[in-house]
Amino acid sequence: METKKIEIEYKGKKEECEIKKMGYGELCQIISNFTKSVVKKGAEGNIETTVNIMGMRPATISKCLIKAPFPLTNDFIHSELDPVIGDKIYNEIEKYNNISEMQKKKLKEDSNTEPQTSS
Repeated sequence: METKKIEIEYKGKKEECEIKKMGYGELCQIISNFTKSVVKKGAEGNIETTVNIMGMRPATISKCLIKAPFPLTNDFIHSELDPVIGDKIYNEIEKYNNISEMQKKKLKEDSNTEPQTSS
């Protein structure tokens, strides 16, 4: 498993965290879980895709953060993690895992998909 160490400020001290590089399947699952595609009404089958980035961020942190100076629990990450620290950690995970590139690929694939109709 590939990992990367990052530095954060936690409780006034510089602390080290460690994040992991997700496998292809993990990355696809995270993106799929928080991406929704719908056919727009009256738009000749145009597909609109939205990403719930605010739901995706804590889920991604929970999946990729393997060492931190705070509890590595979903409850802590969702309810108690300082948003500034959460943003820093997510941004490092996003860059390390090329999440934006995978999202762009998914959005492009969805926009090129023909809507399914029944015969």
